[in-house]
Amino acid sequence: MEKEFKVLQSFEFNSDRKRMSILLRDGPDLKLYVKGADNIVLDRLNKDTDHPFLDSVSFKLDQFSKGGYRTLVYAMRIVTEDEYKDLRERLDDVATAPDREERVARIANDFEKNLCLIGCTAVEDRLQDNVPKVIEDLLASGKTNYNIFPNHIRRY
Repeated sequence: MEKEFKVLQSFEFNSDRKRMSILLRDGPDLKLYVKGADNIVLDRLNKDTDHPFLDSVSFKLDQFSKGGYRTLVYAMRIVTEDEYKDLRERLDDVATAPDREERVARIANDFEKNLCLIGCTAVEDRLQDNVPKVIEDLLASGKTNYNIFPNHIRRY
């Protein structure tokens, strides 16, 4: 089944925020989705809500980190129309401010809170055998089109 969403706002990832978020209109509902570093996202969970699989996710995150995996934690919350209106007004107020980026970061920080845990992902973050050599060969070749196979390069 295909479903259409309207993107209302996004706050991009950067090394200071260690997360990104997107606010969507899903029919009549407004939904904020956040993904990012485990410590950042977990600290933003709603403290007054039970998160039934928090222990399981925490256990998995611990296992993943011991295995050297790169992890992301996902969370969301339903946003009211009033919250969205307030967000728009705050963003409009800083649209031309000289310190706009810093102020938008503070607005996002205030908005990305009281989240409900969705889950986590892990990706192995290791280079495969011979990848450094393949990259070196690609750079040395001066070509722009490549087809990379394990242990060698086919140049066009």
